[in-house]
Amino acid sequence: MSNSSEAVIKANLAKLPKICAATHPSTQEPVFIVAGEKGYFPASSKIDVDLFNADLKITPAQANAMIAGSLFGWAVNAADADHPSNQPGAKPKTKPIHLKYHSTDDDYCRVYYVDEHQGLWCWQMCRKVWHNASYHHIFDLMPCTISGEPIGPRDYTDITVDTMPPDVHSKTPHQFIHWYPRRMEYAHLWNRDHD
Repeated sequence: MSNSSEAVIKANLAKLPKICAATHPSTQEPVFIVAGEKGYFPASSKIDVDLFNADLKITPAQANAMIAGSLFGWAVNAADADHPSNQPGAKPKTKPIHLKYHSTDDDYCRVYYVDEHQGLWCWQMCRKVWHNASYHHIFDLMPCTISGEPIGPRDYTDITVDTMPPDVHSKTPHQFIHWYPRRMEYAHLWNRDHD
């Protein structure tokens, strides 16, 4: 890591609390984010995210910066609590991301795709939910390292894929093919009590 990146991270972290509560972008479950750490940590399903943050005097801008840092690294612009994208009323400036099929890893229940810059992403099976008298497998979308390791989940409402993985009689492609067209329907269904 360069000295300039370290300086940006240090400056961003100086404006943030040590921990905050957030709502998981795909499952809407409460999670904790620790400043400087990748990803998130499970929280009780009974926690009120807004009340938790208000009690610790954590602003919405700080919480938004914490979410961005945990997903995309602590040196990105959005990990700065003062960045315009974190201010109240800011409109997201994201363009839709189109992903092209890359490969499937049945051992880790992942379906890999690449973006237009050859960045690697995976949809990873993360849980099952009981819905309409049967279990359904739910996937999270995660950007990945070059070696294919997921970094942390992200919202997938602005993501499209070019093709489904070939269903070669293995479980992961079959479950993904069933889930993907219904992904928005399932995003709100998960309940910790059925995990």
